Amino acid sequence: ASANGGFMIEFQYSIESRTFHCMLDGRMDANTTEEVAKSVDERLEESGVDPAEDLKVVFDLEKVEYIASAFLRECLLIAKRFGKESFSVINSSPFVKKIFRESGCDKLFKVE
Repeated sequence: ASANGGFMIEFQYSIESRTFHCMLDGRMDANTTEEVAKSVDERLEESGVDPAEDLKVVFDLEKVEYIASAFLRECLLIAKRFGKESFSVINSSPFVKKIFRESGCDKLFKVE
């Protein structure tokens, strides 16, 4: 876990299920989204995981109460990079889920 500019992010990688689980905490505004994107990329590189090999990426938003359009864009980029079946957002609050739904993102990747 690292604290950068008011957000926290924890990573867990399961070799068995080939799932890269990212637990986010804080406001996902334009600044924090940029940091999250960098952290995710760095951690994926460090893990030596080949994204082409059925890797699943999960963003756990249980502790996120706000997301900006920059965060939606980052989610779309990840879904495009790994395939829409391989990216999902879980534990979204009703407010955050509504933003994904209104933007149409819930049709492009799984939002729970």
